[in-house]
Amino acid sequence: MDEKIKSILVKVGTAGVTTKNNIRRDVIERLANNCYKLLNLGKSVAIVTSGAIALGRRETNSKYRKNESLREKQRYASIGQPFLMQAYREGFKKYGIRVAQILLTYNDFTDGERLDNLKATYDELKKNKEVTIFNENDAIATKEITFGDNDLLAACLVKGLDIDLFLNLIVYDGLFRKGKIIDVADSFNTADYDTLESERKEGRGGLESKLQAANITANAGKIFILGNVRYNLIEILEGKKPSTKFLPYNKNV
Repeated sequence: MDEKIKSILVKVGTAGVTTKNNIRRDVIERLANNCYKLLNLGKSVAIVTSGAIALGRRETNSKYRKNESLREKQRYASIGQPFLMQAYREGFKKYGIRVAQILLTYNDFTDGERLDNLKATYDELKKNKEVTIFNENDAIATKEITFGDNDLLAACLVKGLDIDLFLNLIVYDGLFRKGKIIDVADSFNTADYDTLESERKEGRGGLESKLQAANITANAGKIFILGNVRYNLIEILEGKKPSTKFLPYNKNV
């Protein structure tokens, strides 16, 4: 693994971390195992996780609807977030890793004092080799202060916290063009890629938001990788598993 990469942000979406009925504990177990190995290699790791709204629906026996109101989603997020964090806590505890939770809104990046406080808290957790788990604060975010999806939240974190690499885990091996995977991509236009059809419709992100996040990351001088949530993180980072990489602008990595 590239020794220049000191810090890694991993984002896992709703389809990657939940099933139709529950939490995918095998995915969280794999994340925990890989984070343990990365920490022992001297890397810092943080996670952006989706899934709280979906788990809230499961707990309340509610079916997904396209026209759900903001208040309904906030209710589901409030109910589902504790279940999500408990699963991460239990999975990472097996490897002796403490996890921390930070919930954010867009204002935390536009207000200088809030951003400074975020950096200070994150640095303290990182210093103690604790894994920070970020999520959007869906319970209080409004349309005016929301990111819209966790792809963009993760990209803002990479830029704001000066993280070296953004690994976005999806349910595919990467981006495809005419059925063939693209190892290194250089376009942020959805028309240049095959459509990514999600296994379920509950996640808010899609191909467009992932390309927007890749663009933000590349502009910040950082690496962006799309890889499959079924694979080990380290194997993706070492090029042993297929993935699609976006290189930083004006840099050879």
